[in-house]
Amino acid sequence: MPRRTRQKANRRPAIPNQLWTRMWQLFCPWVGDVDHNSLEDSLRRRRMRNLLVAATLIGSLLNATPAATADFSKDGAIVLAALNNTVSHGKGHRLNIFGASEQRHSDIRPFTKWTGVIKRFKKEFAGSLKQEEVQDWMKFLASLETASGHEKIEAVNDYMNAVTFTSDVKNYGTRDHWATPMEFLKRGKGDCEDYAMAKYISLRALGFRQDQMRMVIVFDHVMQMPHALLIVENDGESLVLDNQNPAVLSADDVSRYKPIYSISQVAWWRH
Repeated sequence: MPRRTRQKANRRPAIPNQLWTRMWQLFCPWVGDVDHNSLEDSLRRRRMRNLLVAATLIGSLLNATPAATADFSKDGAIVLAALNNTVSHGKGHRLNIFGASEQRHSDIRPFTKWTGVIKRFKKEFAGSLKQEEVQDWMKFLASLETASGHEKIEAVNDYMNAVTFTSDVKNYGTRDHWATPMEFLKRGKGDCEDYAMAKYISLRALGFRQDQMRMVIVFDHVMQMPHALLIVENDGESLVLDNQNPAVLSADDVSRYKPIYSISQVAWWRH
């Protein structure tokens, strides 16, 4: 599908972010609340690997520490992800969001569901390391150390899509709850934004940059309802990671979705 281009003559007048936020609150609940030899050696290596993967997960989402990478392949751990934002507040990396036009905005503060779940992840992750499901997640991520970018994307998509889908009302007794990956994996069920967030954090831990990924809120023409998914750029191609489809597809090959907005840790885009 060719990318649609915005014609200057038909450019819509700018609409204040506040107004768009209110409109999306009515249309889509996700915008609400504008608020990782010997038995002894083996055990030591396993502990080191889990600690390093944990550091990767926390570090991949931190903003204030200087960027750093290190190869821990000898210890069976994955490459330590960048510890700070790797993207400036300029235009950044261009992703194909189903061929839609877009307007970029740097202020993500109104999107409190998104920012809130990332804050909760940073706060709660270290305390969840003894959780069996989190340990399994750490081992899974460490197993992808030498995988290619596409292999990592496929594996993460399969791993998270194995979790059972259920609504927030059934799962948490509330209309809309954005779960951390720890909540998602411990309960063994979640809804669309939980899959997308768990995939996003996993791929950040595996070295994908913030400008390579966006959570996208779309309108699903098949289900006739809003939906959330993750788009990841790899080797110049925008790939769709969707809990409604087991296959990782090119955004060019998906026609059922109309994007409403997309978001990363540094900006959001209106489509």
